Amino acid sequence: MQQSYLGLIGPAGWNNVRRMVSRFLTMSLRNNKHHPFRIEVMNSFPTAKEPPGRVPDLTPEGFWRILSQIPEPLRPCYVTLVCTGMRPGEYLRCEEADLMPDILALRVPGTKTAASADVIRLDEESWGWVRQAIPCPISHGVLASRWKTACEAAGYVGLRLYDLRHCHAQWLANAGVPEARIQQSLRHRTPAMTRRYTMQRDKGESAAGSLKWLSDLESDPRYTPRRIRAGTRRRWDDVA
Repeated sequence: MQQSYLGLIGPAGWNNVRRMVSRFLTMSLRNNKHHPFRIEVMNSFPTAKEPPGRVPDLTPEGFWRILSQIPEPLRPCYVTLVCTGMRPGEYLRCEEADLMPDILALRVPGTKTAASADVIRLDEESWGWVRQAIPCPISHGVLASRWKTACEAAGYVGLRLYDLRHCHAQWLANAGVPEARIQQSLRHRTPAMTRRYTMQRDKGESAAGSLKWLSDLESDPRYTPRRIRAGTRRRWDDVA
């Protein structure tokens, strides 16, 4: 049964269903997490192994190249997704009544958890794009297919519409925005959900630091490799 459902909803969806069942049983059994019946059911409901988080191979410059392949009237839709970090489903549910022009903000109808419903503040430049994009003039299917076609035309294969949310977070992290602010922007429940983006930034900083350390070491005469082993005074250049 698990394999058939995994094919439909994926590992993350399966684990979300598992959490819902766990919560339902706990509440039904008077908040007793250790009730034998709950333990028996959850033991027969295995956790699916989720793949590592996606890291879209896309820069802001690449995004604008893709956008140039999209009909101009639809471009605000994709700019809105990447500048707000909304999930596509959230964006499609936004109505004109959700726009708050006096304070340049947008009410987001959360689709994942109650906490995902929030108000997003915007700057003047972002507001101009968002104002044109809401309500969305096309269906989810057209929104996704236009994005896929534009990506392929610009030479980017494998990017998904949802990747614009990942890009929003990763570009913020790369720009040095604190993790707490990225968490707030994505409306994540816990910092652990946001940490994947700051970890990617930290990996890049570590790699750059290692390269600098190696370069400094190479130029330092105290560490010139003069010996292959103790007692041997041949330089590395002499080794064939």
